[in-house]
Amino acid sequence: SMLSGIAVVLVLATVTSTLFALRAFAAESEAVASAERARASQRLAAQAARDAHLARDAQAALRRAAERREQAERQAKQREAAQREKAEAVSRFITDLYNHPTRIRQQRPLTLADILARGEQRVDQECYDMATRASIHEWIGAQYALIGMPDRGVAAFRRSVDLHARELGAEHARTLTATTKYAMALSAAGRLEQAAEAFRTVLAASAKRSGLARRGTLIAAVNLSVLLLRTPEHAQGIELLEQLVPALREQVGPRHDITLVAQTALATGYEQLGRHAQTERTWHELVEARRELNGENHHQTLI
Repeated sequence: SMLSGIAVVLVLATVTSTLFALRAFAAESEAVASAERARASQRLAAQAARDAHLARDAQAALRRAAERREQAERQAKQREAAQREKAEAVSRFITDLYNHPTRIRQQRPLTLADILARGEQRVDQECYDMATRASIHEWIGAQYALIGMPDRGVAAFRRSVDLHARELGAEHARTLTATTKYAMALSAAGRLEQAAEAFRTVLAASAKRSGLARRGTLIAAVNLSVLLLRTPEHAQGIELLEQLVPALREQVGPRHDITLVAQTALATGYEQLGRHAQTERTWHELVEARRELNGENHHQTLI
């Protein structure tokens, strides 16, 4: 009976220790699970914080984009209004110039050149902004060219360049466009050395602004090279065109007008130098391009 009692005690002790062990294991497991739940909660909170931060960033980006869009729209409207105002001012000036020719007092019959000369005097005396004055001088220069007085037009175009440069800077696109027109006026007036200098100015500024391979720079180079064919620097013009034609084919396409202009100039330059094989090959390429572009019987193909 004593042994049985001892056995019962041992069994009870074993059961009790087992129960304690199970409770300890359960408590430890619960602690581990609680810790994991806490870490999961922390991760969720951190993710929520990141999501909230991203949402705030996205909202801020949307607000900035909306502000930039509104600013761009305001600037576009301001530019449009300024251009409209300038165009209206130029139109009023021209209309007034033609409608009141009696302001020019002279004995001989009035000519268009007299009206334009009066316009040159008036435009800088009246209260126009520089952009409007530049546009009016440019118009006057173009009118002189139309009536066969390119020398008189040169001064008007030069004034337009100066005004654009003062307002926008020497390398601004509008200044360079005005300079190109000035160079063309010089060329029409036979002042080839000065025209080449002006074209070189445009080419250098365009290359600085946009790079050598950009369309505007290539067009400036074509203008210069075509002019050089009329000067003692003829060989330099040919060399420049030989570099330009492949570049233009790649940049603007083999059938683009400026590419065909460059090819035509190159063929003419070869012909002037008596380089017959190159002349024939270049003209053949040009005719094929014109045929594909315009058709067999188009006048540009036939000539």
